[in-house]
Amino acid sequence: NARFEQVFGYSLEDVPTLAEWWQKAYPDPAYRATVVDAWNAAARRAAATSMMDIEPVERHITCKSGAVRIMVVSGIGIGNDLLSTFFDVTERKQAEEALRRSAELYQHTLDNMLEGCQIIGFDWRYRYVNAAGGRQNHQPPESPIGRTMMEVYPGIDATDIFATLRRCMEQRVAQQTQTEFVFPDGTRAWRSEEHTSELQSPSVISY
Repeated sequence: NARFEQVFGYSLEDVPTLAEWWQKAYPDPAYRATVVDAWNAAARRAAATSMMDIEPVERHITCKSGAVRIMVVSGIGIGNDLLSTFFDVTERKQAEEALRRSAELYQHTLDNMLEGCQIIGFDWRYRYVNAAGGRQNHQPPESPIGRTMMEVYPGIDATDIFATLRRCMEQRVAQQTQTEFVFPDGTRAWRSEEHTSELQSPSVISY
């Protein structure tokens, strides 16, 4: 149809047969063989049912221009014919990949900061502590994960620093403090901390 030509660039004259469609849409021989085998197997399964549905599958299809679109391809039998449909998910997949790469960069940045950084959920449970934070907290960074601040530091909810954290959580305002901190091993240290919180995000503490 017109939309097919608009998206892929191929007219009926370009792909008059299914074999020619396979050649143009999947120019890599190995990938083409995988696609064709999977399609034929799905068509056989569909023929064995009364619905004649071919289950959707994601494919990378090469357009006439050489661009590659990511499509969810499905089909349904109509008499002796087969109706194939293509749902374009290229932009969604690209956005997901960009988000994944952004998250990886963010993770890498936090992991390699010289400053200690920890992320605490609205339930006061530790979600993340970087390596510097673990060293400064005198415990492995994974040790507090999943536990509340009150479990890690008994009595902290009665301290001034906890009141500051609560304001940060509830009012979504950044806070800066200088606090003498007593660690579980009994050692003490002064820390300059910055606390931030977003509307839909937990508290982030850097020090």
